[in-house]
Amino acid sequence: MAENVPDSTEAFDARIRATLLKGFAIPVALLVFFAIAPRWLEHNLHAEIAASIEKSTSLTAGAKAQRKARLVEIDFVRVCTATPKGMEALRQQLEAAGIVGQVQRLRWGLGLSALLVAILSGVTQATFVLNRRALQSRAQLIDSYRLAWRMSIAAAIVKTLLLIPLLGYGCFELTTLASGQYLPKLIAFIMIGGVVALWRSVNILVKPVPLEFRLKLVRAVTPGEAPLLWSEVRAAAARVGTAPPDSILVGMEQNFFVTELAVVYRGGRTEGRTLYLSYPLMRQLSPDEVMSIVGHELGHFLGDDTRITREFYPMRLRAVATLKAMAASGWVGWTSVHSLLFFHWSFARTENTTSRERELEADRIAARLTSPQTMARALVKTHVYTEAFALALARRDSNPFDVPMAAYVREELAPKPGYWASLFEKATAHPLDSHPPLRARLQALQQPATPEAAMTAATVETESAYGRWFAGQDALFTDVLVDALVEVDRVRTAKASYATEEGRQLLDKQFPEVIWLGRRSSLWFVVFGCAVGAAVFCVLFSMTNGDGPRAVTGLCVAFFLALGTIQWLRHHGGLFVLRADSLTYTGWKRPLVFADVERVLTKPSIGGATLCFRMKGKGTVIWRASPFGWMSTRSVNLAVGLIAIPQKEALKTIESYFLRKVQ
Repeated sequence: MAENVPDSTEAFDARIRATLLKGFAIPVALLVFFAIAPRWLEHNLHAEIAASIEKSTSLTAGAKAQRKARLVEIDFVRVCTATPKGMEALRQQLEAAGIVGQVQRLRWGLGLSALLVAILSGVTQATFVLNRRALQSRAQLIDSYRLAWRMSIAAAIVKTLLLIPLLGYGCFELTTLASGQYLPKLIAFIMIGGVVALWRSVNILVKPVPLEFRLKLVRAVTPGEAPLLWSEVRAAAARVGTAPPDSILVGMEQNFFVTELAVVYRGGRTEGRTLYLSYPLMRQLSPDEVMSIVGHELGHFLGDDTRITREFYPMRLRAVATLKAMAASGWVGWTSVHSLLFFHWSFARTENTTSRERELEADRIAARLTSPQTMARALVKTHVYTEAFALALARRDSNPFDVPMAAYVREELAPKPGYWASLFEKATAHPLDSHPPLRARLQALQQPATPEAAMTAATVETESAYGRWFAGQDALFTDVLVDALVEVDRVRTAKASYATEEGRQLLDKQFPEVIWLGRRSSLWFVVFGCAVGAAVFCVLFSMTNGDGPRAVTGLCVAFFLALGTIQWLRHHGGLFVLRADSLTYTGWKRPLVFADVERVLTKPSIGGATLCFRMKGKGTVIWRASPFGWMSTRSVNLAVGLIAIPQKEALKTIESYFLRKVQ
């Protein structure tokens, strides 16, 4: 699950406060409105009655003053809710005018708003309590998370149910009290939007979330294909004190992990305990170093870690998937989503803490399986070789899967003191867990966390684990390796710079020059239309008397002639040239360089689609023969119908060149 996890307690606290504030904003605003609305209504009644007294022509000035004085003493809200003795007649008048019913509805709104805020406050407090309880143990984390999620979901549904009528009626009363009239379209929009949001939210909650990983560039390795690997993994599991994995996957990620969730990959699916091994790192690390990592991963199957993998992660995946789906359910569900986000980030902080504790415990298990020195070397090499692999990935002259990383580190990374200084603050990427920084892990193993020690560990040549377990069996990974090299080409192409000779050759090879003719029928249609328009106004000019009308018709003739001329100059013999870095048109004053484009939008237009290129900076109008050529703009619009090929084909090709989508 990829998400932007804060890297400090302060950042977590800031995010939790923000979601809490947004979740309470609308309910509290409604509560405040319904609390002051009766007095607002009373103020309006006093103002209306005082104005009618003032306008009366049958009363003397003294009588007007006397009535206004008595008016000030009348509490209309009290008359409507708890009628004082002697005010029965006034109450009947207010009831006949609908004021009593209005006050009663406002009181109901206040009560429902208070109930909504109370529910949210109770769930918030319960989340805080359960979150503190979750820190006590991993079992408490699972149980507390499950209970808090159910409470938060129930509160979110109740919140949406209450907000629909409260927002609708609140907007009605607000506009009525403020201006004496209401906006039926706004109220209908709120009510319909609320019902749609509620419907979508319920559908999301009842829809099952697939609890599985989908991995690319992976193959399963059976005991028959790698007997020595399976033998050593099973022996390691026995020494660690847990059951061995049911499946072993070997893939192209720079990572090792275990999971009890299903894993779907091209060619199969695993169930139960799955161990994932990194093909690139196995080619660089020694057998002992890989086994120390395997011991670390098997350590996650011990005790409550197994329950975490089997029960907590599926719950968290379902919760996050539900949150993402509800975020798109509509603006009325916005406040409910932020209440759920408060729950999510509150427990994310707790889970982040417990996850890091589990990682340090798994490191200790790995150190007992091999040694603290071996585990420390494996950690350092994994970080350093992952960085080196990324550098090798950018070089066209090498296959990154065959590069001896120890030698590469000596050449490329050893001369960079800044890299080694920052190495120990980095953390291992993982699909589920949050890992402590490398410095904390080395210190827990009582191993040196110095640039010199790390450089020594990363530059020593060792026997590779791959050579021990898969010697002479490269054919096992041929298909995966071919697909991986295709992905490498995609990555290299996406990062290539057209400013360098190497990048230009790569991009021109992947995206050869394409030449398209302009659509002549479109040009002739426009020119013919302009000619007809000019001819019509010429006839009108000859039939018109008076300087004013003749001037207007003359300007229209000139307009159509100028428009036709401009279109002819731009599009006659039009030619489009699409290259890896740009799109050129003979009707433009300069090429449209893709590096200068911020984003591209496709908009429907008359006769097809229009590509709207949003530039990173302003420039003069790109079209030739433009009367506005002196103006600055950040947009370039191109009607795809100008290109003499099917529009879908043109759109697809331009998109692939702009986004560098290697076929």
